[in-house]
Amino acid sequence: MRRLILLSIFSLFSVLFSGCLVRTYVIEKPRTDLEITGNQGYLQGSPSQTAQPKKKLSSTRKITVVEIELGEHPPKLEGKKTQQEEASGETGEKESLEVEAEPERVSSEDVVLEEPQKNLAFKEEEIPPQPKKEYILYTVKKGDTLQKISYKFYKTTKKWKKIYEVNKDILKGPDEVYPGQILKIPQN
Repeated sequence: MRRLILLSIFSLFSVLFSGCLVRTYVIEKPRTDLEITGNQGYLQGSPSQTAQPKKKLSSTRKITVVEIELGEHPPKLEGKKTQQEEASGETGEKESLEVEAEPERVSSEDVVLEEPQKNLAFKEEEIPPQPKKEYILYTVKKGDTLQKISYKFYKTTKKWKKIYEVNKDILKGPDEVYPGQILKIPQN
């Protein structure tokens, strides 16, 4: 039934969007919702050990992707002539294109490099090297979050993403900050 509905939707799209390019394909992605930890929805306590085992779910999920390109797209080459073929077909001549198989190789002895003349009217501006980012090392205390740390250093909680981006190699996620971790706090 579901496939029949999808087929009817696709045929409706093909009628409405005639002249458009439509691609469909299926992607398999890993499921991240299978890792259930904690109290599993109980408000207090923990789940009973005699709970019925849940049915085994597959570790991947299938997603159908539909891409619709509006406007002009390259013509199909099956049985249809392109404009160039039609133009050459009128005279009965075919144009040939010669392509070298390999580019010509030149030895380094044959190449002469000339030093460009410097125009004294224009001074070359040297781009100063960007200063290295300086960091303050901060040891996470009990009860700290990235927002609280951001408030301590920047007087706003909105720059926690900046701290997270610098410490992505240390932190597993933005909510996984533990006491004793040493974080780099970027200074501007």
